[in-house]
Formats: sequence, structure tokens, C-alpha cells
Amino acid sequence: MSPDAGEHAVGAGLRALADSQHPYPAERFEGRGIVVCAGGARLFACAWVCLSVLRRVLGCTLAVEVWHIGAGELGAVEAALLGELDAVAVDASAFRARHPARVLGGWELKSYALANCRFREVILLDADNVPLRDPEHLFDCEPFRRTGALFWPDVSWLTGESDIWELCGLPPQSVRAWESGQVVLDKARCWAPLQLVRCMNDHSEIFYRHLHGDKDTFTLAWEMLRTPRAMPRRGPRAMSWGLIQHDFDGEPLFQHRNQAKWVLRGENPPLPGFQLHEACVAALADLARRWRGRIEPLPARTSADLEAEAELASARLFVLDRGGSDSSELELLVANRIGDGRCDARQRWFVADGTLVLDGLRGPSARLRLDDDGVWRGRSLEPGGQPLVLVPLACSPQDPLAVVIAALLERVVANEVPADDAVATVVTLGALGDLSPLLVRERARWPENSLAARTIDRARWRLGRRNPSLRANDGGDARRYAPA
Repeated sequence: MSPDAGEHAVGAGLRALADSQHPYPAERFEGRGIVVCAGGARLFACAWVCLSVLRRVLGCTLAVEVWHIGAGELGAVEAALLGELDAVAVDASAFRARHPARVLGGWELKSYALANCRFREVILLDADNVPLRDPEHLFDCEPFRRTGALFWPDVSWLTGESDIWELCGLPPQSVRAWESGQVVLDKARCWAPLQLVRCMNDHSEIFYRHLHGDKDTFTLAWEMLRTPRAMPRRGPRAMSWGLIQHDFDGEPLFQHRNQAKWVLRGENPPLPGFQLHEACVAALADLARRWRGRIEPLPARTSADLEAEAELASARLFVLDRGGSDSSELELLVANRIGDGRCDARQRWFVADGTLVLDGLRGPSARLRLDDDGVWRGRSLEPGGQPLVLVPLACSPQDPLAVVIAALLERVVANEVPADDAVATVVTLGALGDLSPLLVRERARWPENSLAARTIDRARWRLGRRNPSLRANDGGDARRYAPA
């Protein structure tokens, strides 16, 4: 079927764009980084695996942006989790006022993120891609230095019978298609073809009729402008789960699981030819312990609610008492996450209409209100409806040593007790038992380099001579510490 009038008009606009000048806006971009598009729960889990492997297995230190479209695709909880992997969540919908996009969906987002991410040199990775080596070396390889654009071949072809060639003003031909599970670009050298890619994806309702998503738009844009690019000679190895892509020496480099995406709570069996399976499954298990598996925007909150949340996150450590029958620690983290004390019934927290809500896998599990004495009181919403009391750990009668040390540090800050005397006192108290958990919690209350923080660090170092779990990371005195 020949292109209709609407397609001809869009094709003419694309060809006119190809004949236009496209000055590169150098002031918008700098440095190197990785971009991943991961909207929705399924792709978020995949992105978590990809980034966990990059950071924790391969030692990649490149900056990372994870792009999505709106809070319904990725919320504050997910953004905070990505922060633990030194990745930044970017909402593409916030860019559209300054950098318009006619259409934004899953495939369209990839070229939009490439064009608008903060990096000049960028690696685009699909969320379901698992590299086998740190990909940063690609920026320094000879083919990239020569062309500024690296692509990888697909298993399919663009045939000469397609009407797409007429729309793009190109002679009909049969060419090997490119895959967009991984792309490496220097935007300064590829800005013009990238604008053609954006145009085609901005009219996806037309171009996707003739193409398989976004990937072939790169092939066509580079062909229209005859822009240099490089591609490994060795083609992809098709597997039951996806594609193995190779580097320029013919060695496996990327594992694109486009046929077997990860499942957060379900079966992820080992698959033939797939490497790093254990590390990937361990990353999923880590995520399952800390994330409920659903993208759920938080309810609307007032400014007073947000102030209460900020105060709770600042205090961070609490004792949750259940009707006097038992108690446990509860850690309220920034971005409405729960650390210690997390369980099926307590996956996240928020304050709405002055009520502190503990939210679980099956919905809200508790509601508490702040009393005049600074204590949150309420009831469990689970069967039995136990009364609940939430007390800041520093005020909890459950740990008398914590109360003593907290008071001692307050006096140090007020210059009522010399820091040397406080250190000696804490070391003496260490004879009563292991103070490591208490000191780790107390250390979190104080800003870095404050007098109280330095006092705790000194005490931990002194105690660490007997207890290695308290020693400084770098062996120095009054430096940053972490429990072993």
C-alpha cells in the first residue's frame, strides 16, 4: 500500500528537516553517562538488575540517569532506591514545556532521553540489558573516536519493498537492521541525525507502521545524512531469552533479555548461555526485600503533612510498641521508605491529613496521630487492632545506654562536657556490652563534622581497638566510619 496524503506530508517534513541546519547546543551537555528508560514496575525491576550489575559486579562509575514519564511510572520511593545505586531518576514529562515532544511512550522515550539527558557522550541501555563488562571503555575505543556513533546489528532486515524508503527520500534497498538495546553516541557529532530520529519518533503513528519501533529510525536517520557510524562485524547471537551482542574484538559484551524480562516475585530460572545469573537473582532478592513491587503514587498531602514527614525522616529511628506486648525498632527513611523494621505489613510510610500511615503489601496496616507529648499513637489495622505507640529511639525507655549517651553528647555540643571526657565515658560504658549498634544509630543523628559526630568517631575508634566492627574505614582517627 502506497503512503497516503498524511504520510506524504510527514515524509516531506522529515526530508526538509534533513536539509536544515542543526546547531549543537553545547551549553546543555557535558561529560559521559548512561541513560536507561524504565517506566513501570516490570521495567523498574529490570533496571534495578542492570544497574546493580553495573555498580556492584562490574564496578562501573559512570553517571546514570533513569528516565520515565510521570509519577505513575516511577515514584519517590523508586527514585530513592535508584539513588542507592548512584542513579538519578528523570521525569521526561517535566522537560516537555522546554523541549516539546508530540508523542511520548515507551519506544519514543528512548530517543527523547538520548537527546535531552545531560551527557554529551552517552550510552543508551535498555532496562532489560545486562552488560558483561563495564561499558565505559567504549568511549575510548578507536571506532568511537573515529565516528562518534556505535550501533549493533539486529537479526532482522529492512527490505527494499517497504514504503519507508519513499517517505525518507531514499532509494529502496535491503539493509541489515540495527538494534537499539545499546547505543553509544557523541551528541556533538551526531546532533543532526538525532534530530531526524526524534522527528520520526514524534510521528510514531506513521513511521511505526513501517518499522519495528524506534530501532530502525536510527538506521534511516544515519542513512539520510550519511553520518559516520561504526558497528561490530560479528552479528548478534540469538538466544531463547534475547540477544548476545559483541564488542569490536568479537567478545560478548551485552546480554539483551528482550524475550525474558526479570520477574520480581516469581521464577527466574537459569537460561542457557546467560552469564551473571546469580548476581542478577541476588539483585532481585535485594529489591524484593525493600520494594512492594508496584508503582503507587503517594496521596495528596498538605504542606503540614510534608513538614511532619521531614521531621520524622530527620529523627529516623523509632521504637514501635504494640500494646505493651512487644516492641521493635522502626526506621523511617527519606522518600517514604522503611529501613529496619520493614516487613509485609510495613513497606512504606507517609503522613496524610495529619495521620501517619504505615502501608504494606496489602494496603495500610496502621494509622497513628501525633499527641502533645511528641509521641505518635494509634492502632493497627490488622486483625486484633492492637494499640500502637511510636517513640523516637533517643526518647525510648527501652535502651537506657542510648539515653545516657544521647544526653552526654547534647552536653558536649553545649560545651558543658569536654569532648575528651565524653569519649572516655563512652569507652568505659563499652565494658557493659557491645555499643556498636547504638553508636551507629546515634552517629546518624548528627551532621558530618559536627562536634558530636567527631566525638562519636573518636569513641568508636577507641572501642574498635577491642572490637574490629567499630574500626574506621581508612584506619584514621575522627574520620567517617561504617559498621563492618
